[in-house]
Amino acid sequence: MGWKFSATGTLEDLRRALDAEDEMMPAESKVEFEAAKPHLRGLLSLGAGKSSATLHIEASGGAYERDNQPAYSTCNVKIVPARDKA
Repeated sequence: MGWKFSATGTLEDLRRALDAEDEMMPAESKVEFEAAKPHLRGLLSLGAGKSSATLHIEASGGAYERDNQPAYSTCNVKIVPARDKA
């Protein structure tokens, strides 16, 4: 299963959006999203720095199993100032 997340706002807005997305995520994707969420929060903090700029984040990922064992995980993240969203 995989997950996808996209939002625009200040750092605090985006943190709240991550938590809200976690609540709405289907069970199959929730475990994978919860594993990625601390990393997404860290990257958002780096992207925001000490400013209160409006940011846009697009992130997606998934985990894959082989013989009912975790094989590998992927995560792609793009964080840009909202004005550069395209």
